[in-house]
Amino acid sequence: MLDPGESQVVTFTVNKNTPGTYKASIDPLSADFVITSAPATQQSNDSGVPVVGIFIGGFLLVFLIILLIIRQRRQSNY
Repeated sequence: MLDPGESQVVTFTVNKNTPGTYKASIDPLSADFVITSAPATQQSNDSGVPVVGIFIGGFLLVFLIILLIIRQRRQSNY
């Protein structure tokens, strides 16, 4: 309930997946809204492992392999 002259912002969700024109009303106000197509389902490419983490892990692995090769060559030269 609101007192005369008082206002309140109201938010509501309408679940309509069928294209068409619909009317929302709260007496005495009403408004039409149009659904032009069903909402597309969003597919996530997130496999649980961030791409950046894979890149950094691969870089560290290559770096460690290079260090081991350099160390092995130095030991064989002495």
